Amino acid sequence: ASASMGLNRQNAQNTMNEFMSDNAVNARYNVSANMILFNGLKQYNTIKQQDLNIASQNTNLEEIVFNTDLSIIQAYTQVAYLKEALKVLKNTLKTSEAQLELASGKLKAGSISQSDHAQIAAQFSSDQYQVIRGENQLNEQLLKLKQLLELDMDSGFQVTDYSVEENDILTPLPDSTSLWVVRKG
Repeated sequence: ASASMGLNRQNAQNTMNEFMSDNAVNARYNVSANMILFNGLKQYNTIKQQDLNIASQNTNLEEIVFNTDLSIIQAYTQVAYLKEALKVLKNTLKTSEAQLELASGKLKAGSISQSDHAQIAAQFSSDQYQVIRGENQLNEQLLKLKQLLELDMDSGFQVTDYSVEENDILTPLPDSTSLWVVRKG
């Protein structure tokens, strides 16, 4: 609210050439109030926007959990693959070692040349390198899996071999309609 008052004094000459003094008093009074009657549903839409932001954050959280699960599954699968690959490399090394022993015996007997023996020895060395490389890759992938699972690096964590039975392979898969009912129910 506000109020103001003013006084004006004015000398004026009338039609008879007489001076007259005229006093004028001005008064102003003002009362105002500020109240929103309608703001175009701004508050309602702001609340709706906040609800959508929360839903978006929940979706982002679900995506992070899904991606983490997927990364763990991929790391586990990679560990299982590298374990099998290492078994193959070790079997190849055993074969190379047997060939080297055989070639060494043949070299002493004089039935193969020095260059053939050197080639077999080089293959044996290459196979040893591949085994060491495979072990390093397996250890690196195990470390990555431990990190994803947030395990202590010094823990004796090992991935067990998964064996598939013949019955598991021969069991037919359910049709897609029964899978839908299982998920829905």
